[in-house]
Amino acid sequence: MRKFVRIAALMLAAVVLAVPSMALAQVQYLELTASDDAYSERATIEVPAGGFPENTVEEGVNPITGEGFTGAYQPILTIIDMHPDAQPNWGVSSADLMYEVPIQRDGSTRGLALFLSEVPTAAGPVRSARLSHADLREMWDCGIIYYGMQLASGTSVQDFWRKNYPESYASRAFYYPFVDGMPNRYVTYFERSSEAGHYSPHNVKADAAGVLAVGVSEGSTSQMHPFQFNSDGLDHGASALGLTIEYKDNYISSYTYNEVTRTYDRFFNGEPYVDANNNVQCSYANVLVVRTDISWYRNNPSRPVVQLVGQGTLEVFQNGRYIRGTWVRAKDNNASDSEDLETLAQRMVFFDDQGNELQLMPGKTYIHIVENGQPITLVNESSEGDPVEGATVLEAPDPTRTPKPTRTPKPTRTPKPESGDADVAPVEAGDDADESFGG
Repeated sequence: MRKFVRIAALMLAAVVLAVPSMALAQVQYLELTASDDAYSERATIEVPAGGFPENTVEEGVNPITGEGFTGAYQPILTIIDMHPDAQPNWGVSSADLMYEVPIQRDGSTRGLALFLSEVPTAAGPVRSARLSHADLREMWDCGIIYYGMQLASGTSVQDFWRKNYPESYASRAFYYPFVDGMPNRYVTYFERSSEAGHYSPHNVKADAAGVLAVGVSEGSTSQMHPFQFNSDGLDHGASALGLTIEYKDNYISSYTYNEVTRTYDRFFNGEPYVDANNNVQCSYANVLVVRTDISWYRNNPSRPVVQLVGQGTLEVFQNGRYIRGTWVRAKDNNASDSEDLETLAQRMVFFDDQGNELQLMPGKTYIHIVENGQPITLVNESSEGDPVEGATVLEAPDPTRTPKPTRTPKPTRTPKPESGDADVAPVEAGDDADESFGG
């Protein structure tokens, strides 16, 4: 049950604090997985030739959050270290949208923050790039900040960008929009900081605003992918007072619904997920879970291949409700090539349980990308909303608080593999394994 008692106990305590009028007898815990046929059923979406048209851009409205916005459309992505020793993160409360993607088969993840309305001068800790990060950058067509990249053949970020953007590559150093903190070109925008107890390699802070200024000065532009919005939020679906996604035992994301703000307050490993810049706990109007196929190149647990084109199951948590829909990213109904730039330039479109494009609530959005079978625990008010087909009812635990995880020793740097083409036997790996720190 993947440490359910410990996780759910924490969630129960959080829900009681957030909704003090809730009678405990009404709360139930549901495990959501993709192993049941009823659960896995979703609409098949027809893709028009050339992909889905863009939504209308409203003047004075942020196309990512649906909130008020003035200024030029100049987003920028920053790779965020999600390791427990990288907490608290810098700048994350400013992100209009956050992704979290697995980078190790053991469940270690890495974040990706998309800034537009407020770009911080301190963001991070910044870590190295993976192919899934490069994939998502193609969709937003914007600058991306990282500190080193995976170079191993078959999952090499450098090979992907060098092949597709030869004009931006010279002497092993990318030019904007590819902003690597390792080479000298952009080193002035990165610093090592011990602030809030950070230590190497979890201590690289980036000046995202300064980097963006470089891109603006060079006249860079980005493809706009506006979402649809509805301030009323979901008016149907199952009750969703909270949820937990346990990627591994010290990468646990939990959310509790706040009826006052109508957002989901985020927790990481049982503690509020706060921004080190301002000590503000991050909250999200929309929490989305993208289920997809994740494989490991040549069976190497450090080299993920994340399928982010095609169609898959989407889970939506919004306005205290939960529904199951579909995500689509394709340029037509044919099999999508994950390395085709025309396909990667397509927006990822979210559809609700009726097959209509999902309308987000105005505000920030957090997108979890998970393997298809990843269990998710839903805190549900059983007397409210629709039933959840294919879910398993779990026994409610005693509401005891989980202690903070102990700090792990400083990791050693992993050398580059001598051959990126050799088959690698499956082994357990930490989130620093097979990580290349060179440019």
